[in-house]
Amino acid sequence: MFLSFLYQYRQYLVLGVYVLISVAFMIAKSDRVNVNLKSAAISLISPLQKVVNNVSEASENFWNSIEELKKVKKELVRSREELEKLKGANIEIEELKKENERLKFTLENQKKIEFQTAYAEIIAKDPSNYYSSFIINKGKSQGIKINMPVIAYQGNQKGLVGKIIEVSAGSSKVLPVTGVGSFVGAMMADLRYTGIIKGMGKTSDHVVLEYINKDATINFGDLVVTSGQGGIFPKGIKIGIVLGFQKVKYGLFYKDIKVKPIIDFSQLEDVYVIFKQSEETFYQEGD
Repeated sequence: MFLSFLYQYRQYLVLGVYVLISVAFMIAKSDRVNVNLKSAAISLISPLQKVVNNVSEASENFWNSIEELKKVKKELVRSREELEKLKGANIEIEELKKENERLKFTLENQKKIEFQTAYAEIIAKDPSNYYSSFIINKGKSQGIKINMPVIAYQGNQKGLVGKIIEVSAGSSKVLPVTGVGSFVGAMMADLRYTGIIKGMGKTSDHVVLEYINKDATINFGDLVVTSGQGGIFPKGIKIGIVLGFQKVKYGLFYKDIKVKPIIDFSQLEDVYVIFKQSEETFYQEGD
């Protein structure tokens, strides 16, 4: 506050010093004044002038420093904003690269599929339940119909996803093989015993293979594929591998054959809807 006051009124202080100096010189020229008095006046005024000059200079330097500090702060803020913009641009570039790679991957895989398919992206699903139904961005306008089978590629593996259960003009709902109410004709890939894959829904990340004859020699890791029975799913599409099972003394079938799906539904983004295999259709006509 003191420096601010001195800086604000420095002109008046300097003027006062000059007045004192003028008075001192007038006294010095006067013959009636004692020489000692003249010397005392000059000695008194000189330090005061130095103090005022030093204070004025210090005050001016102080305010100049404040202005420089403001400029530095503004430059720092501007630099940070530019840095954030660059970070955002780099993130966008990386996302575009990933998206291009993903699209290239899906298009290359579509060429490998022996069926006529429509590529689709998942546009809505329940993030708390990967095993419930989800929505894709293809519908009636693209020829999608109820009960069309849906598959996907992850890594180098093609696996069963589920089937279409609802269709609108530009989108469709898919019931995954893991969902409640999902039943798929299945068989052991090596043993050729047939059964049915049943979805367990949110309660489990696996499905259950039922009606496998107890005479079959099942092993952990055995592959389960679609049987082609039922007229919806083509034969031979991978469903999953055996996680566990329970043999029974009585009855005709194994109990609780747990199958881990080939497809990781938590990472599923893209799917392929199958129209037909050769001349056979795998969907029901209708809306």
